[in-house]
Amino acid sequence: LFDLMWADRKSFLQALVNDSSSACGLSGLFFCLTRYVSRAREFQRDPGGEILKFRLKELGTRYILIASETQSEATVLMINSHECTRKWNDTPKHVDPEDSRVMMSAYIKQLSDDRDPMEVARDPSIIPSFVPLVTDAKTQDLLPQAMQCTVKYGWCTLLDEYEADKLEALVDVICGSLSLMIFTLAQYLLHGLQEVGSANHVTPPAPSEFNCPYNAF
Repeated sequence: LFDLMWADRKSFLQALVNDSSSACGLSGLFFCLTRYVSRAREFQRDPGGEILKFRLKELGTRYILIASETQSEATVLMINSHECTRKWNDTPKHVDPEDSRVMMSAYIKQLSDDRDPMEVARDPSIIPSFVPLVTDAKTQDLLPQAMQCTVKYGWCTLLDEYEADKLEALVDVICGSLSLMIFTLAQYLLHGLQEVGSANHVTPPAPSEFNCPYNAF
């Protein structure tokens, strides 16, 4: 079942978007998947255990984009029980541009609805750091709106938090996510300029002129 969900993760998410009622109760399924990953890593003790954790986190993060609040809270707790290394951030989380657009649109919808700021601040399903990982060259048109929503989320969370150490962590997450979105957009824009320049035999601007740290990618 785990392999089937992973292989069809694009269709699985699209089905949930088209019929949100089908998403009811899937946190129970993710509980079973979490236990499976734990057992597999415990008994097999092979490098494949890390891949299972990565896949579980991606499937869970996709699901909470469209799940109800109660389902999201439970799913977040379960996928966070398996800590992933930074390698998880090294690969895109979308199958193709269509898949990317579905996830970016779902993120924007989370913050575009007329919701109470406190509700937004305490919603565990809003994960700004996921957006740069699902952005495709053909969905960069959604990045400005995604950044606007992230700023809104940032203000809501910062105004709702009073502990200094947590405030600092929030600032790091929000600013880091925004920076990655900006750098991602700049990367695509520069790539487009280079293609146009090549077609017209014009030397495109150097990355340094845009202060875009290519090494970050």
